[in-house]
Amino acid sequence: MKITKKITSIVLALLLAVSAFAGLAITANAADLPNSDVTLVIHKYAKAEGQSAGTAGNGSLITDTSALGAPINNVTFNIYKVGDLSTTKADSFDTSGKTPAATVKTGDSTKGWNNGVAQFTVSPADFGLYYVEEASAPAAVTTTTTPFFVYLPMTSQVTDVNTSQVKGETWLTTVHVYPKNFTTLGAGYLTKTFGGQSVSAGNITFAENGAPVFKFYEAKTDANGWTEDKELATIKITDNNATAVQDITLTVNDARYNGTSTANDDGVKIQEFKGVIAVNNLPVGTYYFQETTGATLSDGTVYGQNSAKKEIVVAQGSIGTVKSIRGENVEKTGTVTVLTLDNSSTPTITKSVATNNPEVLIDPDAAAKTVNGSTFEIGKAFKYTLTPTVPTDIKDYKAYAVEDTLDAKLNYEGNVVVKSNGTELAENTDYTVTTPSAENGNKLTVAFNTSSFANLADALTIEFQTSIKSTAVVNTGIKNTAKVTWTNPSKQTGSKDSDPVYVGVLGLQVVKTDASTNVALGGAQFELYEVNTDTASTTPLKFTKDTDGVYVLDVNGSTILESANTTDATKGTIKIKGLEKKSYVIKETKAPDNYQLLTAPLTLTVNKDTFADITDLTAVNVRIVKNVKQPDLPLTGGMGTILFTVAGLALIGGSAFFFIRSRKSRKEEI
Repeated sequence: MKITKKITSIVLALLLAVSAFAGLAITANAADLPNSDVTLVIHKYAKAEGQSAGTAGNGSLITDTSALGAPINNVTFNIYKVGDLSTTKADSFDTSGKTPAATVKTGDSTKGWNNGVAQFTVSPADFGLYYVEEASAPAAVTTTTTPFFVYLPMTSQVTDVNTSQVKGETWLTTVHVYPKNFTTLGAGYLTKTFGGQSVSAGNITFAENGAPVFKFYEAKTDANGWTEDKELATIKITDNNATAVQDITLTVNDARYNGTSTANDDGVKIQEFKGVIAVNNLPVGTYYFQETTGATLSDGTVYGQNSAKKEIVVAQGSIGTVKSIRGENVEKTGTVTVLTLDNSSTPTITKSVATNNPEVLIDPDAAAKTVNGSTFEIGKAFKYTLTPTVPTDIKDYKAYAVEDTLDAKLNYEGNVVVKSNGTELAENTDYTVTTPSAENGNKLTVAFNTSSFANLADALTIEFQTSIKSTAVVNTGIKNTAKVTWTNPSKQTGSKDSDPVYVGVLGLQVVKTDASTNVALGGAQFELYEVNTDTASTTPLKFTKDTDGVYVLDVNGSTILESANTTDATKGTIKIKGLEKKSYVIKETKAPDNYQLLTAPLTLTVNKDTFADITDLTAVNVRIVKNVKQPDLPLTGGMGTILFTVAGLALIGGSAFFFIRSRKSRKEEI
C-alpha cells in the first residue's frame, strides 16, 4: 500500500514537472515574438499567358527577379485580418461585409513606391493571420492573382552556412511575397533609315538640331471613350554612341489605368538608341509612330518628313519585350513588331487607261484566266495616265524618271502632257521625252531635269496617247506596265513597276443564209456603221480584207464587206476584227443573186461573245442574216419571147387592117 502511494506520488510529480516545463516553453515562445512592427512587401510581376503564375513565395527576398516578368504598377490589394497567430489557415475566407485592414496599390507614387511594389505594416498588437485579395488591376492584366493567406510575422528556417543544416527558425520582420498576374502586353521597335542606310549602323550622322522627331500615339477607339488618336510621347532620334540609352517614360490618363496620371503606368517605357526606338509593355490595342519633323544630315543633305504611320498592334495573348537596345543587336522575346521607316521612301507608280466600254478579256499570260480591260477600235487613239509618287526629299534626288515600254501591238500616238499639281510643265525645260522606237525597245521615257525637282508636287501626272494595231488578237488583253526609276540623295538607284493595265479589241461574226432553207449564201455585200448614224449620209467604217470573208478594221481600207463564197464551212460568213464593246449598224448593199435586198439595216451589239463561230444555222440568232428569194416571173427568152412577139404583131396588123378599111368606106360614101 505504501509502495503504491509512493509510485503515485512520483508519477504526479513528473506530470507537474512536465506541465511546468511546457508552461515555460510557451512562455518563452511568446516572449520570442518581435516587439517591433512587421512589414508585408508585395512585389507584383507579370507573367505571359500560358506560363505558371507561381506561388506568392516563402517570405524571403528574391534578389534575382529577371525570371519574374515585368513589374506591374496600379494593382490594388485588399488586406483582411483573419485572426491571431494561432488561427489555422482555411481554404478560403469570406470577405463579404468585412472592412479590410488596409488597401494598398503597387507603384503608389504618393508613398514612394515603384517597380510594382506595395507595403503593409502591422504593430505587435495586430500580429496575426491575414488574407490578401487582389481588388483591381490595369487593362493589361487578363487573369488576376488567386487570394492567399500570410502570417505576420512569419517564421523562417535558419541554416548553418557551413553545414547547410537547418538549426532552427527565426521571425521575419519583413515578409516578401510575389503574387503574379497573367498579362497581355506587346512591344515593338522602329529602325530609322535614310536612303536605305541605317542610323544604327553608324552610316548616318545628323547636323546640330537636325535629328528627326517622332510622336507615339495610341489609335482612336470609341469603345474606350475617345474618338481621336491619343498622343503618348515625343521622341527625338539621335545618333549617339552605344552607351547612351535614352529612357522615355509614358504618362497616361484614361480609365484603363484606373484614372491615374502617374509616371511609368503599367511599366510602359520607350527607349531610343542610335536610330532605334523601342517600346515595351503595351496593353492590348493599336499604337503607331509618326514622324513629325524631317532631318538634316551632317553633310547638309535635307530629308523631308516621312509621315507614314508605323503601327504596333497588340492582340490578346501576345507577350513581347525588347530586352535591350544595342544598335541592330536588339534582344527581343515574344511578339515584337519590327518596323523600318526610310526618309527616302521608295517612289511608286500607278498606270491607268481611259475607261472605254470595258470587257472581260483573255489574260495574255494565261489563256485559262481572264482580266478586265478597256476595249477600243483598231486605230482609235486613247490615253494612258501615269501617276508616280514624288518623294518629300525629291529636290535632293540625283535622278528621277518614268518609263513605259509599249506592247508590240500598240502604236505610239504622242501627245505627251505632264502636270504637277494641275500645272502643265514644259518639255525640254522641266523634262525631256524619248519616244518609242525599234532602237530603244519601243520604250517611252520621261526624264525630269534636276533643275525642276523643287517644282514637282505629290500630284504628278504624265499622259500620252496610243492606239491598237491590226495585229491585235480578238478578245485577248494587251498588257502594259509603267516604271518609275530614281537615284536618291544617297546615290542609291532603284525602280518600281506599276500594276498592269489591259486594253483589247473585239470582233463580230455574222452568217448570210437563205430564209427558207437556212443554206449559207456567199456574195452578199455589206457596210458597217457606228450606231445611231444616218447610213444614207455617213461614211461607213473601212476595212482591209484578210482572207475570203475575213476583214480587219483599217481607216485606209475599203468600205465593202462580202460574205465568203467558198464552199466549205465558212461560206456565207463575214468575220470583222478590231471593234470595241458597243452597238454597230450593218447595212446590206448587194444581195446574193436572185435574193431580195434587206429592206432595213440591222443593229448588232458587239461583246466578247460575238466573234464566236455560228455552227447551227437553224438557230434563232441575231447574227444570222436571212435573205428571201425574189418573186417568180414569166420565163424570158426562147418560146416565151416568140409568143409575145406574135401576139404583138397580130394586134398591130389587126389595128392597121381596121384602120385602112375604115378609110376606104368613107371614100365610097362620098
